[in-house]
Amino acid sequence: MKPLLAFVLSLAVAMGTMPLMGCNSATALADVQKFEPVVVNALVLACAISSGLPICGTMQTTITADYNLVLQLWTDYNAAVKAGTATAALWNDLNAAFTTFEKDSAAIFAAASGLNAPEVTAIVAAAQVLLGAIEALFPSSPAGVAGPSVFRASRSGNFNLKAWRKDYNEKLDIAQRMHPSVRLAKV
Repeated sequence: MKPLLAFVLSLAVAMGTMPLMGCNSATALADVQKFEPVVVNALVLACAISSGLPICGTMQTTITADYNLVLQLWTDYNAAVKAGTATAALWNDLNAAFTTFEKDSAAIFAAASGLNAPEVTAIVAAAQVLLGAIEALFPSSPAGVAGPSVFRASRSGNFNLKAWRKDYNEKLDIAQRMHPSVRLAKV
């Protein structure tokens, strides 16, 4: 669980501490690795409220595997860029892995939002904003191919990680009080 949040929030850290246009892919990835539970929190909370959701069986394993693949491919891509050997194929692999991560995250968010529980909806909305910010940090394609954009509509023009983190953790506090037996991880 922790590596996923590390991935998601580290990108957010980069977003909150660097100008959007000047963000270095290696720096963004290093920041991404510091956080993890944003998507997993939505999944855990949704499954605690309704264990009958189809996503409750294996989705945590799936989303963690998605995350780990993205980290590996992003690390490999950054190493290739540094060595001057990056190719469009390497970027395409990274983009495909990140797109899969986003699509699986979107499936979790759709199922969680379908519960009509305000505490879950708030956490999902915050996670979507964060993923929109992460998309903006994604390495540019060497061949002009469009990068990930599943959460583009949730992207905030003035994203501030510190404010986002405070708001997100407050939402988690509310959810935790409503569901004291659920283990949610702050960011």
